[in-house]
Amino acid sequence: MTRARSLLTEFGLLSISLVLTSAYVMSVSLPAMEKQFTNVSQSSIELLATLPAFSVMIMVLLSGFIAEKIGNKNTTAIGLLIAGTAGIIPVFTNSFAIIFASRLLLGVGLGMFNSLAVSMIGFLYKDKQKANLMGFRSAFENLGQSFLLFIASYLISINWHATFWVYAMAYVVLIIFYTTVPDQRIQPARRTKPTANGPSSTSILK
Repeated sequence: MTRARSLLTEFGLLSISLVLTSAYVMSVSLPAMEKQFTNVSQSSIELLATLPAFSVMIMVLLSGFIAEKIGNKNTTAIGLLIAGTAGIIPVFTNSFAIIFASRLLLGVGLGMFNSLAVSMIGFLYKDKQKANLMGFRSAFENLGQSFLLFIASYLISINWHATFWVYAMAYVVLIIFYTTVPDQRIQPARRTKPTANGPSSTSILK
Protein backbone atom coordinates (compact mmCIF):
# COMPACT_ATOMS: atom_id res chain seq x y z
CA MET A 1 0.00 0.00 0.00
CA THR A 2 1.45 3.35 -1.06
CA ARG A 3 1.62 6.21 1.41
CA ALA A 4 -1.01 8.17 -0.54
CA ARG A 5 -3.36 5.20 -0.49
CA SER A 6 -2.67 4.66 3.20
CA LEU A 7 -3.56 8.29 3.97
CA LEU A 8 -6.82 7.93 2.04
CA THR A 9 -7.70 4.82 4.01
CA GLU A 10 -6.92 6.55 7.29
CA PHE A 11 -9.06 9.55 6.31
CA GLY A 12 -11.87 7.25 5.20
CA LEU A 13 -11.85 5.51 8.57
CA LEU A 14 -11.75 8.78 10.48
CA SER A 15 -14.46 10.40 8.37
CA ILE A 16 -17.24 8.25 9.83
CA SER A 17 -16.56 9.86 13.22
CA LEU A 18 -17.61 13.20 11.73
CA VAL A 19 -21.26 12.19 11.98
CA LEU A 20 -21.19 9.96 15.06
CA THR A 21 -22.40 12.71 17.43
CA SER A 22 -24.64 14.46 14.91
CA ALA A 23 -27.87 13.48 16.66
CA TYR A 24 -27.79 16.59 18.86
CA VAL A 25 -27.02 19.23 16.23
CA MET A 26 -30.70 19.74 15.40
CA SER A 27 -31.27 21.12 18.90
CA VAL A 28 -31.01 24.66 17.45
CA SER A 29 -34.35 24.06 15.72
CA LEU A 30 -36.27 23.06 18.88
CA PRO A 31 -37.60 26.56 19.77
CA ALA A 32 -38.99 27.00 16.25
CA MET A 33 -40.52 23.53 16.33
CA GLU A 34 -42.21 24.30 19.65
CA LYS A 35 -43.92 27.28 18.02
CA GLN A 36 -45.24 25.13 15.18
CA PHE A 37 -46.27 22.03 17.12
CA THR A 38 -48.46 23.81 19.64
CA ASN A 39 -50.47 20.61 20.24
CA VAL A 40 -47.35 18.71 21.32
CA SER A 41 -45.84 19.06 24.78
CA GLN A 42 -42.52 20.85 25.15
CA SER A 43 -40.93 17.80 26.74
CA SER A 44 -41.89 15.63 23.75
CA ILE A 45 -40.31 18.09 21.32
CA GLU A 46 -37.14 18.38 23.38
CA LEU A 47 -36.97 14.58 23.46
CA LEU A 48 -36.26 14.64 19.72
CA ALA A 49 -32.66 15.71 20.41
CA THR A 50 -31.86 12.74 22.63
CA LEU A 51 -34.25 10.17 21.16
CA PRO A 52 -31.66 8.61 18.81
CA ALA A 53 -29.58 7.58 21.83
CA PHE A 54 -32.12 4.88 22.68
CA SER A 55 -31.89 3.12 19.33
CA VAL A 56 -28.12 3.68 19.25
CA MET A 57 -27.76 1.62 22.43
CA ILE A 58 -29.75 -1.24 20.94
CA MET A 59 -27.89 -1.24 17.63
CA VAL A 60 -24.47 -1.11 19.30
CA LEU A 61 -25.31 -4.50 20.78
CA LEU A 62 -26.48 -5.87 17.43
CA SER A 63 -23.86 -4.33 15.14
CA GLY A 64 -21.24 -6.99 15.91
CA PHE A 65 -23.62 -9.77 14.88
CA ILE A 66 -24.55 -7.92 11.68
CA ALA A 67 -20.87 -7.31 10.89
CA GLU A 68 -20.16 -11.03 11.21
CA LYS A 69 -22.72 -11.68 8.50
CA ILE A 70 -22.05 -8.92 5.98
CA GLY A 71 -18.68 -7.44 7.00
CA ASN A 72 -17.62 -4.26 8.76
CA LYS A 73 -17.55 -2.18 5.59
CA ASN A 74 -21.06 -3.09 4.47
CA THR A 75 -22.45 -2.68 7.99
CA THR A 76 -20.96 0.81 8.24
CA ALA A 77 -22.15 1.75 4.74
CA ILE A 78 -25.71 0.65 5.48
CA GLY A 79 -25.62 2.54 8.77
CA LEU A 80 -24.51 5.72 7.02
CA LEU A 81 -27.21 5.30 4.39
CA ILE A 82 -29.90 4.84 7.04
CA ALA A 83 -28.60 7.78 9.09
CA GLY A 84 -28.52 10.09 6.09
CA THR A 85 -31.98 9.10 4.86
CA ALA A 86 -33.64 9.18 8.28
CA GLY A 87 -31.87 12.41 9.19
CA ILE A 88 -33.31 14.45 6.31
CA ILE A 89 -36.88 13.10 6.53
CA PRO A 90 -38.01 16.08 8.71
CA VAL A 91 -37.07 18.39 5.84
CA PHE A 92 -40.11 17.14 3.92
CA THR A 93 -42.81 16.66 6.57
CA ASN A 94 -44.81 18.51 9.19
CA SER A 95 -46.00 15.33 10.87
CA PHE A 96 -44.61 15.08 14.38
CA ALA A 97 -45.18 11.31 14.42
CA ILE A 98 -43.06 10.85 11.28
CA ILE A 99 -40.34 13.12 12.65
CA PHE A 100 -40.38 11.15 15.90
CA ALA A 101 -39.99 7.86 14.02
CA SER A 102 -37.24 9.28 11.82
CA ARG A 103 -35.23 10.25 14.90
CA LEU A 104 -35.42 6.68 16.18
CA LEU A 105 -34.34 5.43 12.75
CA LEU A 106 -31.44 7.89 12.77
CA GLY A 107 -30.23 6.22 15.97
CA VAL A 108 -30.44 2.83 14.27
CA GLY A 109 -28.13 4.06 11.52
CA LEU A 110 -25.65 5.68 13.88
CA GLY A 111 -25.66 2.67 16.17
CA MET A 112 -24.74 0.31 13.33
CA PHE A 113 -21.28 1.84 12.97
CA ASN A 114 -20.80 3.43 16.40
CA SER A 115 -18.54 0.70 17.78
CA LEU A 116 -17.07 -0.12 14.36
CA ALA A 117 -15.58 3.37 14.15
CA VAL A 118 -13.14 2.18 16.82
CA SER A 119 -12.81 -1.53 16.07
CA MET A 120 -12.00 -1.07 12.38
CA ILE A 121 -8.95 0.98 13.32
CA GLY A 122 -7.84 -1.94 15.49
CA PHE A 123 -8.30 -4.37 12.61
CA LEU A 124 -6.11 -2.41 10.20
CA TYR A 125 -3.50 -0.76 12.41
CA LYS A 126 -1.27 -1.65 15.33
CA ASP A 127 0.85 -0.05 18.03
CA LYS A 128 1.76 3.62 17.60
CA GLN A 129 -0.20 4.13 14.38
CA LYS A 130 -3.29 2.69 16.01
CA ALA A 131 -2.88 4.95 19.05
CA ASN A 132 -2.43 8.00 16.82
CA LEU A 133 -5.57 7.23 14.82
CA MET A 134 -7.57 6.71 18.00
CA GLY A 135 -6.59 10.21 19.06
CA PHE A 136 -7.45 11.64 15.67
CA ARG A 137 -10.79 9.80 15.77
CA SER A 138 -11.80 11.71 18.91
CA ALA A 139 -10.72 14.95 17.27
CA PHE A 140 -12.79 14.17 14.16
CA GLU A 141 -15.80 13.45 16.34
CA ASN A 142 -15.56 16.87 17.99
CA LEU A 143 -14.79 18.55 14.68
CA GLY A 144 -17.82 16.98 13.03
CA GLN A 145 -20.14 18.02 15.82
CA SER A 146 -18.85 21.61 15.79
CA PHE A 147 -19.02 21.87 11.99
CA LEU A 148 -22.53 20.44 11.70
CA LEU A 149 -23.77 22.61 14.56
CA PHE A 150 -22.35 25.65 12.78
CA ILE A 151 -24.13 24.69 9.54
CA ALA A 152 -27.38 24.00 11.40
CA SER A 153 -27.17 27.40 13.09
CA TYR A 154 -26.94 29.01 9.66
CA LEU A 155 -29.77 26.93 8.16
CA ILE A 156 -32.18 27.81 10.99
CA SER A 157 -32.31 31.30 9.49
CA ILE A 158 -34.20 29.72 6.57
CA ASN A 159 -36.60 27.59 8.63
CA TRP A 160 -36.44 24.70 11.10
CA HIS A 161 -36.94 22.17 8.30
CA ALA A 162 -33.71 23.28 6.65
CA THR A 163 -31.57 22.48 9.71
CA PHE A 164 -32.10 18.77 9.06
CA TRP A 165 -30.17 19.03 5.80
CA VAL A 166 -27.01 18.73 7.90
CA TYR A 167 -27.61 14.98 7.99
CA ALA A 168 -26.95 14.81 4.26
CA MET A 169 -23.32 14.88 5.39
CA ALA A 170 -23.73 11.15 5.99
CA TYR A 171 -23.97 10.61 2.21
CA VAL A 172 -20.70 12.45 1.66
CA VAL A 173 -19.02 10.36 4.36
CA LEU A 174 -20.51 7.20 2.85
CA ILE A 175 -18.86 7.91 -0.52
CA ILE A 176 -15.50 8.75 1.08
CA PHE A 177 -15.57 5.70 3.34
CA TYR A 178 -16.74 3.16 0.79
CA THR A 179 -14.20 4.18 -1.84
CA THR A 180 -11.16 4.30 0.43
CA VAL A 181 -11.52 1.63 3.14
CA PRO A 182 -11.00 -2.10 2.44
CA ASP A 183 -13.50 -4.63 3.72
CA GLN A 184 -12.83 -6.48 6.95
CA ARG A 185 -14.89 -9.32 8.30
CA ILE A 186 -15.01 -10.50 11.87
CA GLN A 187 -13.87 -14.08 11.80
CA PRO A 188 -15.69 -16.32 14.28
CA ALA A 189 -13.41 -18.25 16.61
CA ARG A 190 -12.57 -21.70 15.33
CA ARG A 191 -13.39 -24.63 17.50
CA THR A 192 -10.88 -27.45 17.55
CA LYS A 193 -12.45 -30.86 17.30
CA PRO A 194 -11.18 -33.33 19.91
CA THR A 195 -9.57 -36.51 18.67
CA ALA A 196 -9.92 -39.97 20.08
CA ASN A 197 -6.78 -39.39 22.15
CA GLY A 198 -7.99 -36.09 23.59
CA PRO A 199 -7.80 -32.41 22.58
CA SER A 200 -5.64 -31.85 19.51
CA SER A 201 -4.99 -28.12 19.94
CA THR A 202 -2.75 -28.39 22.99
CA SER A 203 -0.61 -30.98 24.67
CA ILE A 204 -0.88 -31.68 28.38
CA LEU A 205 2.51 -31.72 30.03
CA LYS A 206 2.84 -34.09 32.92
